[in-house]
Amino acid sequence: MTEYHPRDIADAVNTALKNMPVVVVTGMRQTGKTTFLCSQPDLADRVYVSFDDFAQLEAAKSDLDGFFSRSQPLSIDEAHKCPEIFVAIKKAVDKKKNFWPIPAFRFYQLYPFKEYHRKHCRAVFISGDLSL
Repeated sequence: MTEYHPRDIADAVNTALKNMPVVVVTGMRQTGKTTFLCSQPDLADRVYVSFDDFAQLEAAKSDLDGFFSRSQPLSIDEAHKCPEIFVAIKKAVDKKKNFWPIPAFRFYQLYPFKEYHRKHCRAVFISGDLSL
């Protein structure tokens, strides 16, 4: 297995996490978004959820409120696979929870975040090959 090298984007993400309730890391396929999320030491305290895992996807769909009742900050990979989660995230943010969805595209252009993201969400874009 290849050794993980910390990413230059880490400082921007950590700053955004301190100031915003939602941080989106977005970028083209195979640029290292999931690797960053799972391997960056600064993010080790976050609960990682991937909607590529059908059990986690179904758990979210069947009980959105229960899904977000965790006490630790939550990182969601492939969030776009559960569109109804965005309304739940918006509601949870209004209750001061801290989430970090990582979809494969810019979800903040979708409703309900279209009008909401400017105040409550920060996007950080990964470009190029980060696989070092």
